Amino acid sequence: MAGRTRRAARLDLIRASFLFNSAWYLDRYRDVRDAGVDPALHYLVHGGFENRDPSPSFSTVWYLDTYEDVRAARINPLLHYLQHGKSEGRTFATHLKAINDLLTITQKVFVIGRNKTGTTSLAAALEAVGYRIGSQHQAEALLDEWHRRDFRSLIEYCHSADAFQDVPFSLPSTYKALDSAFPGAKFILTVRDSADQWYKSVTTFHAYLMGLDRRPTPADLKQFSYHEPGWLWRQQLYVYGINEASLYDPDIYKAHYLNHNAEVIAHFKDRPHSLLVLNLAHNTAAGDLARFLGIGQLGMTIPHLNATPHELRSGKA
Repeated sequence: MAGRTRRAARLDLIRASFLFNSAWYLDRYRDVRDAGVDPALHYLVHGGFENRDPSPSFSTVWYLDTYEDVRAARINPLLHYLQHGKSEGRTFATHLKAINDLLTITQKVFVIGRNKTGTTSLAAALEAVGYRIGSQHQAEALLDEWHRRDFRSLIEYCHSADAFQDVPFSLPSTYKALDSAFPGAKFILTVRDSADQWYKSVTTFHAYLMGLDRRPTPADLKQFSYHEPGWLWRQQLYVYGINEASLYDPDIYKAHYLNHNAEVIAHFKDRPHSLLVLNLAHNTAAGDLARFLGIGQLGMTIPHLNATPHELRSGKA
């Protein structure tokens, strides 16, 4: 009984992961389809030990060759990554990168869409195809320098990885400094369907982040310890120019979102090869991203990460 319960839990974990694609698995492995076997069960029990991939997003061979301890322990590679590998700092490679090795990183990629436009999801997709992602926590510590428009430390920090996202990359003026400092860099402006959708996502996420069932107050933001107490409050002050009375004023926030997008597009209007405007909710997003980066195809679907429970229920993550 306990064994069946453990297997069921492992199957649920695999099925819930964006790294497993049952339709792709059955289409690629016709013997599994013809046998009428549950694809997740087949991969868990057999496929992971037969060097089969659970999706184009995860290379079984790469994971087992990279982590010989997992191969030696005869643990299903995707299960190991989900249960242990991710928290241990282990990585994975996509089928595209591991098998075809098509990606050659020759330029920096800066994701400059405002927070809550899918930037975390996009970073995961970039990492999966081989980009080294900059530490978000380290970059966010430069908020005060961004406020002074002193980009020296940020530019130095950008030598540490290949791709970057969120604060301060998502804030006004940053992209101009980076465009000057890194000729040939690629910039991705992530957007939502509307300013209203973006605004609701921001306010909902802040409440979720603090464990509140209501919109946060200035006191909540001042006391909330992210980086340090008051960091999130300073961010609102610096970016939106609000005060205690105008915190989360929808007109102020939505105007900032729209102005940022318009200014970015205007800056790159004569260089379409340098800027991609990307809505991750569109079914062409993965293909658009791959063509922009020059890698032919992404080899994976872009996961929806960092979504609030409300967004997951509504399908607007």
